[in-house]
Amino acid sequence: MWRNVRPGPIHLRPAKDQSHSFQVEIHSFRSNGSSLDRHRRTFSAPLLGEERDAMWIQALVKAGRYDDARTRAAAFRRRSPDSLFTSVVDSAIGSIP
Repeated sequence: MWRNVRPGPIHLRPAKDQSHSFQVEIHSFRSNGSSLDRHRRTFSAPLLGEERDAMWIQALVKAGRYDDARTRAAAFRRRSPDSLFTSVVDSAIGSIP
């Protein structure tokens, strides 16, 4: 009934590329608006919405937009109090000088 199926190769990007991608997103966020915002408008209730919102808060902190980050973090906590990403949000907010 079940056949032995060998999965194809898995291609993972090195952490360096992911870090570069995040830096590009930060630059984009600072200059031209955010692809995260476009994602939010396009997919209002996505499966990975909590992850997107946590990333957004991290990006706001990295961009120095502390008040915006705090506002979004408060909304995140109200909307998703039991989220697995609460610690990510707390860490980002906790890193604000």
